[in-house]
Amino acid sequence: MKYKFLSLLIIVFLSVNINAASIDNGDKEAINVNGTAITNQEIYDELINTGSYTDILNVLDYKAMNAQYEKDSRLPALIEKYYQEAIKDNNVTELYNLAGVKTKEEYIEQAGIKLKALQELAAMDTAYDKIFTKEQKDYVLNNRLSGTITIYHILIAPEVKLSDSGNDSVINQAKQDANKKAEEVIQKLNSGTKFSDAVKTYSDDKTNNDGKIGTYTIMEANKAKLDPNIIKAAFSLKDKTYTTQPIDTKYGYEIIYVEVNKAKPTGDEAKNDVARILYDMYTGNNPYTEQYALSLYRRANDLSISDNMLSKQYATSNLSTKSYFVTYDPSQAYSQYGY
Repeated sequence: MKYKFLSLLIIVFLSVNINAASIDNGDKEAINVNGTAITNQEIYDELINTGSYTDILNVLDYKAMNAQYEKDSRLPALIEKYYQEAIKDNNVTELYNLAGVKTKEEYIEQAGIKLKALQELAAMDTAYDKIFTKEQKDYVLNNRLSGTITIYHILIAPEVKLSDSGNDSVINQAKQDANKKAEEVIQKLNSGTKFSDAVKTYSDDKTNNDGKIGTYTIMEANKAKLDPNIIKAAFSLKDKTYTTQPIDTKYGYEIIYVEVNKAKPTGDEAKNDVARILYDMYTGNNPYTEQYALSLYRRANDLSISDNMLSKQYATSNLSTKSYFVTYDPSQAYSQYGY
């Protein structure tokens, strides 16, 4: 039972004395096992000499990352996410009792939930700065990041009989006729006809009386497998506007109208979203992403560690994961998710 508090004791004294190879109060008894005293210095030396320094790294990470991210607007939601995962299918009271805490806030600290959230933010931001390429960021920004829009359409389908399915000349003529009709509908819209009225009068999609396709971000539209030409056209339109040329799709010729529910993010919000999307893509494809990014974070961090061995271990922790690390073309990596 006396071993139970070892990890906590390590964290307590290292959080105060982490900068010295010979720690303050090193001769003070930290724990007693069957009448044998173990000092703070002995515990520290054993951790360093055996390479069992995970707790030390966690202390360093927590101090550095908490100072950087404590007021970050992304942190509370990430903490809540991991807290909900921790308590899922568990008795909260029992979890708290096992951890020796009484409140949610204490459990979040004691169970390492806040540390996990801090490490993810640090890894994600470091990956954005040091791993993800400009081409990858631009690809996501232009092709995977958007606001939320509601898409409506008018479908003009080629009039082809089943018996004409193998007759190319008939099919081509039907497509030309459909394209011409779509252009005529656009002219009516230009002359003041309401889009909702044109839907009821001209659209060949009789399943939706209002012509509504749905409400999507660009990623959601891709996951829903909307026609690529519809997606491209819809997300290039401004609020409450329609396409001025018929859109050629596998269903026929489309006229697309959109209502913007939420504008495409810009600035820091856009950067955070791009970082999130790329980070999720990388971690989904490569389990070493977080470890490698954290090693880069630790190397770049301005920490003063007097103990040479600890300093080396902190700077090189998980750096070997680079040998397992590869970069991805996001347009290819995304295909495994269906968008």
